[in-house]
Amino acid sequence: MSEDAELLRLANELKPLDLPVGVYIVRRDGQFVSCNHQARKILRLPLEEDVKASSIARFYADPQVREQMHQELQEAEKRGQCLEKLLSFDVGGEEIIVRDYTRSLRDDAGNILGYVCCMTDVTAAERSNRLLDSVPAGVYRLDANDNCETANRAFARILGYDSPSEIDGKPSSEFHVNPAEAARLRHMIEDRHPEPVNNFVAEMRKKDGEKIFVNINAHMVRGDDGAYGGREGTIIDVTFQERYRRILRDVPVGLNFIRHEPEQDVIEDCNEQFLKIFDFPSRDPKVARGFDARKLHASAEEYARFKAELQTKAKQGQPVVGYHLKVKTLTDSFKTVEISSQPLLDADGKMVGRAGAVRDITNEAELRERLDELTHDFGKVLHNYTSTLLMIQLSTEPVIRSLAPDPFLLDEEVTPEQASEAITQPAMELAERLSHLLEFAKEEQRAPALPEEKWTRLNNVLTMLRDYRIEISEIDAQPAVLSEAALEIIEFCNILLPTHRFSRESVLSVGNAARTLVRVTNLISLHQMRDAVLEMDHQVRSLREFVTNNAREPEEREVCGVRSLITQVRSNLFHYARSRRVRVKIEGEDVKVKVARREVLRTLTDLLHNAIKYSWRRDEGKAPWVDIRTRVADGYVYIEFKNWGVPIMQDEIDEGLIFDIGYRGKLSGDRGRVGTGIGLANARRVAHAHRGGVEVTSQPAVASRAKDDYSSPFITCVTMKFPLGQS
Repeated sequence: MSEDAELLRLANELKPLDLPVGVYIVRRDGQFVSCNHQARKILRLPLEEDVKASSIARFYADPQVREQMHQELQEAEKRGQCLEKLLSFDVGGEEIIVRDYTRSLRDDAGNILGYVCCMTDVTAAERSNRLLDSVPAGVYRLDANDNCETANRAFARILGYDSPSEIDGKPSSEFHVNPAEAARLRHMIEDRHPEPVNNFVAEMRKKDGEKIFVNINAHMVRGDDGAYGGREGTIIDVTFQERYRRILRDVPVGLNFIRHEPEQDVIEDCNEQFLKIFDFPSRDPKVARGFDARKLHASAEEYARFKAELQTKAKQGQPVVGYHLKVKTLTDSFKTVEISSQPLLDADGKMVGRAGAVRDITNEAELRERLDELTHDFGKVLHNYTSTLLMIQLSTEPVIRSLAPDPFLLDEEVTPEQASEAITQPAMELAERLSHLLEFAKEEQRAPALPEEKWTRLNNVLTMLRDYRIEISEIDAQPAVLSEAALEIIEFCNILLPTHRFSRESVLSVGNAARTLVRVTNLISLHQMRDAVLEMDHQVRSLREFVTNNAREPEEREVCGVRSLITQVRSNLFHYARSRRVRVKIEGEDVKVKVARREVLRTLTDLLHNAIKYSWRRDEGKAPWVDIRTRVADGYVYIEFKNWGVPIMQDEIDEGLIFDIGYRGKLSGDRGRVGTGIGLANARRVAHAHRGGVEVTSQPAVASRAKDDYSSPFITCVTMKFPLGQS
């Protein structure tokens, strides 16, 4: 017999119970028939005693598992396999985990008589696997092609998969958001081998597409040829920390935490922007930790004021918000910063530190200082303008009286139509007298007195005087042109009179008629200048109030009667309304509101000024009007300013253009009306500050007119509302 045959014979003589694994035979009900030494050792059965009185069933931690195994065994044997199963046994109160292999034993009829089983103790290995699956870190291994070879449950959970089996064989590139980032990690792992790569933060994509950040630790696994054979390591989900770290790094505000000690304010932590603001030599927060923040203040006095503000707010249980502070950086540069800081208190209420945010506002502060200076200067200039306008107004009236007789009323606006009417008779009179002079001037008298071109010019002036309404189509320009013509005629008369070649009476008559026309046109100019001064006076005052508003201390609000406010507003513009012949009527309820009186009076005055300014003259005998009406609804008082005159185009209302600072409506220049474009914008600002609002409507005065027929008069209503309140 050959040696191989002998080995086979000896192996065939071995019994299963002689194998160095736990082997046992049980009946169908689980009662032991026999078990070997290793099985006794695993189950802690007596080594010498008979085990037939015992049952394997009593060792199952979950008895139902054995019942399930019967069905599972039949399914396995149909496939020609034995049943392999991981079982948990309770042995003397201790959990023992075994890997069990079971095959049924049948009689000739195929009936199951019992089972032969073998098992190995895998308790230590399985507990290690359980521990691996329970840790929050995802453990993985990739092959040489960076495909996932193994992974624990945490790895699968972090990436949004139900089990590690879903990940098996997947390329790691499927998890990385940025291919370049994945390639950089691979190069680092190879370059640093045998040292591991630690704390590499990468952006990854979960199964559902959600992006997360993970912290990767990995080292290279060498292949048989010594080259890259894969890698293994761990991942930890750091999405929350990384997102906030990036926010703290990238937000353009210097964040800091400072601990107060008896002799210094120690910087505990800060972000990169804080380091940048104060010119630290590095963007690593470590360079600032332990630094005395007191050294960053521009002066001891600045620090003392800031610390006092912190103490005050700490006692009130409030943070310091928007505090402007002068600071000095590590490069000795002086800056202005805005600080918002929360005092930190210990259990006894003592301030032990602060946490806050710092923003560099150096440029803003410089611009603010310049703006304040400009505001002050502009306010002075506007004040001087107001004084100048008053002087002009006071000086104009005596001059107007000195030129009497005056065809116009002193306190009323002179319209272009009135001016045209006033110059008609003097112009006709001058034309008639000049015509008479030229008609009787003989040829031999003309040449010695004036050159021929001068006589031609006089004839042209005469033609213009006769036909000025046709030649000068713009009615506003007629007085000025006629005034120039009259002055030119006076100059001719002054030359002709000393020559004694013409009738003295005729020359004087022409000169007097010319002087009369000049006087009337001068009166027109003076009246129009006075009207313009009266028009501009309010606008300059209002503009000055608007510009210098922020330079004044905030006004305390007080309870005011609406009727009292409106009456004051009408009184403010009494002379202006009279000059425009506008009747201002007040009606409606008198209620109380709590407002900043000066600001609201200015705003309401602006609205009434606009209503008067944009009113149109009506037919003879009908005065233009402005109605001011108050009504109460829904807890608000509504103050309406309604006038008849210049329209506001609907698109300007719909698009809110009329509320833009400096915007003047497309039709607002009617009849040369001037303005600043701040009235409605300021009205809405003031209304919003009082929790109110402003509404504007403009509709044709005649309902049958088209809504876009802006050649006809419109009724425009500007409504300002304030909440009711008496306290």
